[in-house]
Amino acid sequence: MTHSLAADAESLQQARAFVREALERWGLRSGTDEVGLVAGELVSNAVCHALPLTVRPAVRATAWLGLARQDSTLVCAVNDPSPDVPVLRRADDSLERGRGLRIINALSSSWGWSRPTPSGKTVWARIPVA
Repeated sequence: MTHSLAADAESLQQARAFVREALERWGLRSGTDEVGLVAGELVSNAVCHALPLTVRPAVRATAWLGLARQDSTLVCAVNDPSPDVPVLRRADDSLERGRGLRIINALSSSWGWSRPTPSGKTVWARIPVA
């Protein structure tokens, strides 16, 4: 399942609703909180860092959130137009931001990204579900 994302405040709310709907459709009950958090962090990173706001409203950068179930694992992936790869940084307690990849790292069995191309990259995480 996929869902498009724009560089606006509603994207995170729409992504959460999309994840809830997908998990309900697949009948998944365990791991749903983790999936929601991981998806939210991946989307937030794309919206904040990879989707520039454009000065022309008709031209909007787009990213895609995808979910795929593979046996007892759910793969959550966000494709965005930025060539910049994610960097797992040391958390700074004095800052409100900068913990997203740490959350993804803690809640997923593995995560990574595709090699950037001129059209962007995909950041993904595998989350155990039942």
